[in-house]
Amino acid sequence: MTKEVVANIQYGGDYAEKLREAAESGECVFCQDTFQRDSKFFLMGYQGWIARKSEFPTKDVLGGIPDHHILIVPERHVGSYEDLANQDHVRVSTIVAYLRSRLGIRGGGLVHRLGHPLYSGATVLHVHFHFVVPRIIEIDGEPRAVFVNMPIG
Repeated sequence: MTKEVVANIQYGGDYAEKLREAAESGECVFCQDTFQRDSKFFLMGYQGWIARKSEFPTKDVLGGIPDHHILIVPERHVGSYEDLANQDHVRVSTIVAYLRSRLGIRGGGLVHRLGHPLYSGATVLHVHFHFVVPRIIEIDGEPRAVFVNMPIG
């Protein structure tokens, strides 16, 4: 029996193809070694968690790419938020603090979608967090963050 590993294949291009392949094979995209250790995207590992640049970053409302879109993912397969231990939350916080310091990130958002994919909009059914830092542009001589589209539902 294969586990359900993807939902909501409503995207196009390479991302949709990757999701379809995972759905057909029953192999979780986030559990694959190539996902976890691809040097082009890998940023760090910490106590059973990894942080990597998103291969398919979300877009902002102007159609651009945020300054950072980082996925924070447990190396072991965790299918539900409720299956995380208290220590996992501490590890995620530690990773975020480290990345903020290392990359000079002044602010952003940490997003986790949970529950049934119909409501959450999740595509990969493996717990993960999106650490997203918007682009800053100048509007009327003042710096402003460009809102980021993070689909929920």
